Amino acid sequence: MLYDVNSGWIGRKRMLRYIKACLALEKRRGQEFTAQEVLEEAKSPGSPLHDFFEWKDRVAGEKWRLQQARHLIAAVRVYVVDSEGKKFPMRRFVSVSVDGDDGPVRRYTSVFRVLKDHDFRTQQIEQAVADLENWLKRYHAYSELKSVRKEISVIVSFLRSKYPTAEKKAKKREVAVKT
Repeated sequence: MLYDVNSGWIGRKRMLRYIKACLALEKRRGQEFTAQEVLEEAKSPGSPLHDFFEWKDRVAGEKWRLQQARHLIAAVRVYVVDSEGKKFPMRRFVSVSVDGDDGPVRRYTSVFRVLKDHDFRTQQIEQAVADLENWLKRYHAYSELKSVRKEISVIVSFLRSKYPTAEKKAKKREVAVKT
């Protein structure tokens, strides 16, 4: 079976090890498992999943608080009025890439700034295209959604023609895993 490795921050070999461990857990648990069971499996230093997790509580606590901060930022909503006068909720802050001292960094900024700034607006449209492509991949096996996938594919193709840099950024790696 071929697996899509959707992670630029985990090396290919490590990801393959994690995939195999999750498949083995699935088999042992009778085709279903929970995140808690993955964590329990990983607690053993000999587990192939062990090095995926941060085991130093101080470091893990800081990472968790950063994740909580991201959730807080994402939870702030504002109502925006579109060109037809219809109100709809949007995230007030969005993540954008800006130039830092050591290269691009992710920062949050106002959705209103993004809507007015060409570069930030383009980043958000490229993200929307990537989200649509991920949706197409996620639900490809569901025949009930075939007509919806077809329409979304047309939209993605149109947007790709207008925003070609998004296609260059959409890099995925596949690995073969014997099951």
